[in-house]
Amino acid sequence: MSFIRISALVISLSLVLSACSGIGKRINEGIARQAAADRSKCIAMGFEVGTDTFLLCLDNRNILRKSDEAAREAHKAKIRRIFYD
Repeated sequence: MSFIRISALVISLSLVLSACSGIGKRINEGIARQAAADRSKCIAMGFEVGTDTFLLCLDNRNILRKSDEAAREAHKAKIRRIFYD
């Protein structure tokens, strides 16, 4: 390979890797924001930090979020079946 091709490959690879690290950072920020929102919501509902009921509140919020996500995915699958089958 020529020097120019190797340089282009190295530059391309570095750009791809830097993009991946940026995505991971954004995902972690989103998770942190969601955790803070869940914590605030449970506190606003009257649960005291550090108690079992507070932890149960956090767990229930996660379960509800996963349930909502599963319902959205099921709806998308149903729509795809209707329009693409």
